[in-house]
Amino acid sequence: MNNPLHLVELVRKLMDSEGTEAEIQLAQEVLEGNAYILVREAAFAILVAHQQVNGAASALESLQSDPDFGSSAMRVLYSKQGSYNQ
Repeated sequence: MNNPLHLVELVRKLMDSEGTEAEIQLAQEVLEGNAYILVREAAFAILVAHQQVNGAASALESLQSDPDFGSSAMRVLYSKQGSYNQ
C-alpha cells in the first residue's frame, strides 16, 4: 500500500466503481494514513461521491478534526443534513 503508483491506480479504479463498503473502508484507511496528499484527496472524493454507501458518513464524521479535510468533511455533512430537511 505504500507504493504511490499502486495507490493512484487503485484510486482511479475506485472512482470508476459504484462504491462498496469495502471501498469506503479503503478510502478511509488511505485518508488516515500518510499517503501523498493527492492520493488522500482522491480518497476523500470517493467518500463524497459514494455518501450513500454504508460507512461513508461515519468516515466523513471521523475526518471532522483532520487538518486537511476537516472543514470539507463538515461542509459535506452539513449539506447532506440540509438536503434531508427540505
